[in-house]
Amino acid sequence: MIEVDNGAADPFEAVKADYMKKGLNFPVLWDRDGKTFAAYKMKALPWGYLIGADGHVAWEGVALKQIEQVEKAIEAEMSKVE
Repeated sequence: MIEVDNGAADPFEAVKADYMKKGLNFPVLWDRDGKTFAAYKMKALPWGYLIGADGHVAWEGVALKQIEQVEKAIEAEMSKVE
């Protein structure tokens, strides 16, 4: 997992402080100009993507609210590489 923070909305120091405060154990990319957000046409926060074995988006949505769907999508993608 990697988090991409919308740098167009959040200053770097605030993102860094939040990362340290939460003790996150995954990388956070600070997208200074919000280009990643624009490229993926992010619809809400938090918004998640599962990139499939072929490099394309296999699932997208609010992962925290759709755990079962995310797990099924991960299983489907894992079966492609086993």
